[in-house]
Parts: sequence; C-alpha cells; structure tokens
Amino acid sequence: MLNFIYADNVNTTLASPLSSSATSLTLASSANLPTSIPAGMALVITLNDQATRQNFEIIYATSISGATLSGLQRGQENTSAQNWLVGDFAWNGITAGQMRGLSSGRLLSGPTVLTAASGTFTPNPAATLTYVKGCSGGGAGGGAVATGSGQVCIGSGGNAGAYCEFFIAGPISGTVSYTCGQGGTGVVGATGNAGGNSTFGTYATCPGGLGGLVSPAAAPPFFETGNSNGSAPSLSGAAPVLLLPSPSGTAGLAFSPTSVSGGRGNNNPLGVAPGIGYGTGGNGAASFPSSPAQAGTNGEPGAWIVYEYA
Repeated sequence: MLNFIYADNVNTTLASPLSSSATSLTLASSANLPTSIPAGMALVITLNDQATRQNFEIIYATSISGATLSGLQRGQENTSAQNWLVGDFAWNGITAGQMRGLSSGRLLSGPTVLTAASGTFTPNPAATLTYVKGCSGGGAGGGAVATGSGQVCIGSGGNAGAYCEFFIAGPISGTVSYTCGQGGTGVVGATGNAGGNSTFGTYATCPGGLGGLVSPAAAPPFFETGNSNGSAPSLSGAAPVLLLPSPSGTAGLAFSPTSVSGGRGNNNPLGVAPGIGYGTGGNGAASFPSSPAQAGTNGEPGAWIVYEYA
C-alpha cells in the first residue's frame, strides 16, 4: 500500500507527448516538485487535456529526476490510461485516494472472535496491521476422593489457560489456520485434566492450563495445595510480530498464564460450578464427611480475538 508525498503549487504542462502505455513523463517545469520520492511513496499527478478540458487521468509517480517522473502507475482512482499531447495540463492536487490514505489506522474489522476447536481465519487484504489476543483452554478442577466419617476432601481450582496478545505488522499472506484449546475435563477423585493448547498459525502458541490437584481425605482444618503455574505462551518470528510488554514491564515477552490455581474449591459436594469466560479453570470438587468421590468441573475452552487495521 502506497503512502503519498505532497508538494504545493505544482501546476504545469507536459513537455512531450505521453502514450497510454508510457511509464515515465517529462513536465515543462520542475518548479515546486520534490527532489526525490521515498521508497513506498508516490507523488500524484493529474492530467487534463487542453483542447476540451473534459478528459482526466490520475497518475502515481514513484521516482523523480528534475522534471522527469518515472515508475508511473497509470489510470489510478477510477481513471483510465490515455494518450496525451504536449501542453496538456499537469498538476499535483488532492485526490479522493489521497484523502482515503489519510484515514490509515482505522479499524477495518473486529473484534472477530474465533472459538472453533479448529478453523481458518481469512485476513482482510486491505489490512496493514493485525492485533491478535487469545488464550488456551483452562484446566479442570481437581476431584475429591471419597471420605469417611469426620473427613473432608477439597480439590484445587484448575489453572487458567496461558494468554498472549501481539501485533502482526504488514499484510498477512494467505489464510491462517488456528486451534482453540478445549477445556480440561474433571476426573472423579483425581487431578483434573489439563486444557488444550491454542495456536494461531505459526505466530503464537498458548499452552493449556494445568488441572487442579486433589488433597487426601482428612479431618478439618486442613489446607489443599494449588497447582503451579503452567507454561508461558510462545511467539514465532515467521512474520513481523510485535510483542506487547508483560505485566512486569519487561518488553518483548508474551503474557504469562492469567492466573494461578490454588482456590479453595467451590464448597459444593457435587462440584457443579464451571469456569466463567474463555480459558478459565474449573472449580475443584469438595466431599463432605461420608461422601463418595467427586469430579472437579471442566475448564473453559480458549479463543482468539482479532482486530484488523488499515
């Protein structure tokens, strides 16, 4: 996508004829023209015939030497390449295309929420910057073992899935395959299953949250131990990826897992309270005295959320 270079009071004529297929032109005067055009930019020249003043062509010039413009992109902005004569008018003025260029940075689409276990994201070809954030599946809460008289058992909450957010600079070529890790499932009387990994093409991988642990049956009071942190997400250099700083302020790191397990469980002998929100861990189960073993609740699946900007 070209950006534009601007010049004031460029108002002259063609010094030589210009065919519809020509890629360079020479103006009658170099007054007020820029001395160079940076790479990736263009100077806009509008042509108008002197005879009728009814015919127009907008040209993007990408190189300049004195009064000669080259690297011409002909017939821009709904005009067509035409044949022109010596003395036809040529000037640099504001066009609709230039005005649209001034609105770069606007949001083209989003948030696009991707929640399928696996799928394909089709990028907007006009997007020059893509902001992506997402998380993996949360781990299930720990189960609770069967208890005897005077005993209780509580499983810890499952870890939330790892979370990251990043920018992809420049247009994305082709489609992006993604996966959204599913939540871990609870197990009766045992450690909950971990959540599934989430991937966004070759750009990022978020590991699933660990499952909650289970304490032995014991007489109260007691403390159950939460699981440790899961793995941090990883980002790939397969394309320009700009990392956001971590919560600690360290630049160039993806965010660590969003939370640590170790909650008290849900104080519910059936363990029926699931996590709330993408990638949250499930609650641990609780067995009161003389109760059967219970399963912790499932973790919630992960998701990707995508915003595309011009």
